Amino acid sequence: MKTSIFRTALLVFIWYVQGYSQKIATILPSTYDVIPLAGNIEPMKQTLDSWNFSIQNITVENWSDPEMKKLQDEKTKQKLLQNENKSQENQMVPQATSTVTPVAGKSFSGSTNGLPPFDNGTAVSNGKYIVQMINKKILITDTLGTSLYSNSLGSFFGFGTSPFDPRVIYDSYSDRFIVIAIPGTLKIHVAFSATNDPTGKWYKYNITAPNESGFLDYPFAGVTDKDLLFTTFVVGNDHSRIYQVSKTDGYNGKPLRMETYLPSTNSVWVCVAGHGRSDTPYGNKAYLVSSRTGNKSLHLVEITDTIGGNPLMNIYSIPVPIYYAAGKASQKGSSILLSTTAEARMLSAVFCNGIVHCVHNTDQNNNGYNVIGYYRINVNTKTATPYYFSQPNSDVCYPSVALFGSSQSDKTVVIGYQESNKNIYPSLSAVVCDDTGNWSLPIKLKEGLGTLGGSSRYGDYSSITRKHNAEKPTAWFSGEYGGQGNIRSCWISQITTIGTLTSVSQFNENNSLNIYPNPLIEQFTLSFDIEKMQTEANICIYNMEGQLVKMLFEGPLMAGKNEMRFDKTALASGVYFLRIKGAQELLQNKKIIINQ
Repeated sequence: MKTSIFRTALLVFIWYVQGYSQKIATILPSTYDVIPLAGNIEPMKQTLDSWNFSIQNITVENWSDPEMKKLQDEKTKQKLLQNENKSQENQMVPQATSTVTPVAGKSFSGSTNGLPPFDNGTAVSNGKYIVQMINKKILITDTLGTSLYSNSLGSFFGFGTSPFDPRVIYDSYSDRFIVIAIPGTLKIHVAFSATNDPTGKWYKYNITAPNESGFLDYPFAGVTDKDLLFTTFVVGNDHSRIYQVSKTDGYNGKPLRMETYLPSTNSVWVCVAGHGRSDTPYGNKAYLVSSRTGNKSLHLVEITDTIGGNPLMNIYSIPVPIYYAAGKASQKGSSILLSTTAEARMLSAVFCNGIVHCVHNTDQNNNGYNVIGYYRINVNTKTATPYYFSQPNSDVCYPSVALFGSSQSDKTVVIGYQESNKNIYPSLSAVVCDDTGNWSLPIKLKEGLGTLGGSSRYGDYSSITRKHNAEKPTAWFSGEYGGQGNIRSCWISQITTIGTLTSVSQFNENNSLNIYPNPLIEQFTLSFDIEKMQTEANICIYNMEGQLVKMLFEGPLMAGKNEMRFDKTALASGVYFLRIKGAQELLQNKKIIINQ
């Protein structure tokens, strides 16, 4: 009897440390797998985006522990009782000590008419394509913002469902896209692009979670060299399930070899750390990370091998400073408070060179405000180095992280996030944490123009992705902001690194460049002539110190007369210089003045 009890206890212990692994039958592709998205795709203007579905004043609610929601409500009351006109003594405001400075590049509107919250997902290829998704919708554009395809997720998958909580990945190892969404059942929809053109053929699979009850919610996804990994939270059973799939099978429309894992109950909302750089092998192991409010540790999940090998799951507790859920966020012009993650769940992670980089929002100061918790987890030593970013009397929420370093060993990251407080509408920004852990000043990617009307749902996540083959560190970010007329809107923005000219004397004005109106107010037009076609050109704005503050355009310019219209975005009043440059030569210069 003692031997039997000991054996049972040992098995339970092994299950907790290594997790539960269950092989299931291979998954056959859908009969829809050979149908291109819409036959011959024709470019669509944003104003022609006319698909419809009924929202009926509902929201897609991600499961949250009632006790955690209660704690968040208490934090919200605590924050609202404070005098928000006074700075918080313990508020951690980073100094601009980083040697890397981000700058906003090309930017344009993303998908519209989604189901709140929008749950932005964005993937950019090594070529010209951007796939952007929100709740119930998919949009494909080129990197100049030209719409190539727009449809509901239900029509895209073709399974007779209306899925939500989308995730999208560009796998730069294989030059393919992967799309994931859930239909509110025990199934998950997965689609693999058959080529590097996302407007063409896709292989689509409808996967059932084994031995579960309830419904699936809140997925995460990422790729390694050989495998796709994704997770879902099982509402009803209140745990997460991890799926490991051979991505080569999916890219070729073959039956999927797949293995599933059931981690311990403390590892909820397990976030996949996908590949951070395609010039660095991921290796045979895969990594995931989870957090839960009130803990002094993160859980690092390790899958020990690829599909076709002998993969097992290990779970490690990584000590970090205690973290809490923060309160809800205020917004200008409205008494509606915006919900933030009540569980301080991990929201985004990437892996490279032995380090898992991961982010979430947390109340690190115990004053009710959301700050960004960013961690570098060394998978060999099982230790973490934490960094925190905040803004005084403001909630910085729903961060996502991408590698932004200039080499494989450079640990620099860029973090995109959503921000709101009583003096601003919900807006989008980004900040860099460099290799040595120093923060840059944040940059505004899109200033809010109105409230998030009709619902308190905010987020539930943003998305940022590295442009893997860019010559200098470049990322693309999308998130939800308050649009004109108090509607939910989303914005897609390129983020690059700053450039500095040796002297502003390089800006000798060229009278053939016409800018009007000048001084600039909200929108302005450029009109200029160039003698020959430029296959690689950019249009940038510099400040009086010769620092790049905004990239307006990057791409080819035709010979002859060119005319372009831009928005001044969030540039402060002052004197700037606008430069048009080709691959080998400076084409045009002009001094501009911006008035508020």
